[in-house]
Amino acid sequence: SEPVPGQRLTITCQVSYSVSSYYTAWIRQPAGKGLEWMSYDTSVKDSLKNKFSVNLDSSSNTVTLNGQNVQSEDTAVYYCARRDTVRYNNRRVIQKLLPLKTTTGNIQFS
Repeated sequence: SEPVPGQRLTITCQVSYSVSSYYTAWIRQPAGKGLEWMSYDTSVKDSLKNKFSVNLDSSSNTVTLNGQNVQSEDTAVYYCARRDTVRYNNRRVIQKLLPLKTTTGNIQFS
């Protein structure tokens, strides 16, 4: 579903590796547009820091993307990926390598 302006967004990604040992990146892709790097580990892209944050839970190997006051421009497909499966150039995604496994996360609006 698409975000309703002003809502909070929570996307939870449970992974099969240790989030303490590997960085996890969040990437999004609006319809018809390119990939946008959002974060790795808990470091969020400067232009998105006021809207998004990332939490790690090492006990469950879960990485959670939290958004506040989401707007229509935040409508996109959101991906979480282990950092060593993604290539960057100045924090711009230039190539997404084939994942070993794709997992569907949980998305909640409130």
